[in-house]
Amino acid sequence: MSKDLHSFLNQQVSNFAVLTEKLHHYHFYVRGNSFFTLHNELREEFKYSFNLVDDFAERLLQVGGKPVTSLSEYLSLTTLKENQKETTDAHSMIELLVKDYNQLVRELKKGIELVEAANDPVSEDFFIEIITYYEDRIWQFNSFLGK
Repeated sequence: MSKDLHSFLNQQVSNFAVLTEKLHHYHFYVRGNSFFTLHNELREEFKYSFNLVDDFAERLLQVGGKPVTSLSEYLSLTTLKENQKETTDAHSMIELLVKDYNQLVRELKKGIELVEAANDPVSEDFFIEIITYYEDRIWQFNSFLGK
């Protein structure tokens, strides 16, 4: 497999590690009228993201790469913005998640080009499954926001 694909997969390991911590924060600190709904919803998002860290790392190992595993490496490779502690209102949290989810979808669509060039249909299917999930969540969260 190509070094580019290894780098891309490590970037996604990092992205989902950072996203997981952001979701964990949002789950803990969400406030307002939507607390009961979003507290549980964000826990489920946290679990999904947490599992993707492992899934991307295992895929990287399967194609001959070495996943990063430290917080400093995650922060150096991520394309997402680390959580800002001042974000505690539900509306802002969901807007930021939609922004992150859109970015992840764009990156995974570009990643499909890498895996096609590497003749790696397994990774392509993996990416498509994640894109499908996040496009649905973007639609749902935008509906929550009234967009």
